[in-house]
Amino acid sequence: MTASQKCIPPASKGPDGLTVVGLLVWVIFLVLALLIVFWVLGFGRRSAYEISARHDLSKFIVAEEAYFRANRVYKGTADSVISNDPAKGATFSLEGFSPSEGVSITVISDDPFVAVSRHDKAAVVFEYDFELGVMNKK
Repeated sequence: MTASQKCIPPASKGPDGLTVVGLLVWVIFLVLALLIVFWVLGFGRRSAYEISARHDLSKFIVAEEAYFRANRVYKGTADSVISNDPAKGATFSLEGFSPSEGVSITVISDDPFVAVSRHDKAAVVFEYDFELGVMNKK
């Protein structure tokens, strides 16, 4: 290299490090990814609570039908509650059936016999009319 030549560094195609804008974009992407993960996990948890309430009502139906076949009457009266949660306080029990944690089943009518099932961490209620044999989600 001669004195008349200047030392020019080779041209780069981009910055060697993160710029403030690049760092900001990366942080925003990370926050959005975490929000999506937490939203999906929360949705899955709510769905699990709903499934638990529906499944317990299905098991309750089988136990009530067995009791009805043996006694010609359903067990429970209006406002009767079956629950394994001490805070709710069960008013009756049914042989062969115990609800899952957080699930309570309430008899809302005894003529016709209708019961509802809910999980304390879900907003959905499942209702079953024994006369019609129909389950509804409310």
